[in-house]
Amino acid sequence: MSLRAACFRRPVLVLGGTGLIVFVGLFLKTVQDRAAGTGKEVDTPGLSRGLSDLDSSLKALNNIVRVFEKKQDAIQKMLEDDRNGKGKAAEGQKSPVQKEPEQNEKPDTEIQDGKEVPKEKNNKIFPKSPLFKEWGSNLSEDDQREAQALYEKYGYNVFLSDRLPIDRPLPDTRDPRCLKKTYPKDLPSLGVVLIYLNEALSILKRALRSIIDRTPKIY
Repeated sequence: MSLRAACFRRPVLVLGGTGLIVFVGLFLKTVQDRAAGTGKEVDTPGLSRGLSDLDSSLKALNNIVRVFEKKQDAIQKMLEDDRNGKGKAAEGQKSPVQKEPEQNEKPDTEIQDGKEVPKEKNNKIFPKSPLFKEWGSNLSEDDQREAQALYEKYGYNVFLSDRLPIDRPLPDTRDPRCLKKTYPKDLPSLGVVLIYLNEALSILKRALRSIIDRTPKIY
C-alpha cells in the first residue's frame, strides 16, 4: 500500500470511527432516556433492532472504505505507470545523442589510417626578401610587415634588435693571435665616434652600454 493511499485512507477511518462512537452514544442515551421517562424496563427487541441497524451501518461504512481503497490503488498504479513510461521515453531520446560522437569520429579515424598529412602553409608574406630567407618563419603577418618596413628603412634587422637586451653578453671575436700578445699598461688615449644619423635607437643604446661596461676604469 502506497504512502499517498494511506494518507487518504486515514482521515476516512478517523471520521468513520468518530461517527460510530457518536452514533452508539446517542443511541444508548436515547434508550436510557425513554426508560427513565416511562419507568419501564428497557425494550429488549427494540434494542436488538437498533444494534442490528448499527451493524448494518458499520458494514456499509466498511464497504465504502474498501471501495475507496481500491480506487486509490488504481489511481496510484496509473501514476506510477505514467512516470515509468516518461522515464523510458527520456532514456530512448538520450541514446541516439550519445551515439552521434562515435559516428562523427569515424572520418577522423579513416584519415589517420590513410596517413593523410596536412600540408604546411607558407606563412611568409615576403618570401623574396633577404630578411626572411633564414629568419622570421614563426612571426605573424603583422610582425612580418613591421620587420620588413624597418628593414627597408635601416638596412638591417631592427625588429630583432629592438627585442635584444641592452647589456647582452658578447663572445670574444678577436683573432687568437691577439690574445698571445702583451700590451703595455700605459696606452694612448682613444676616442669613440658613434654615428647616430639614420640609426635605430636600440643600436645606439647597446653601443653606449658596451663602451661604458667594457672600457677600463682608468680611462
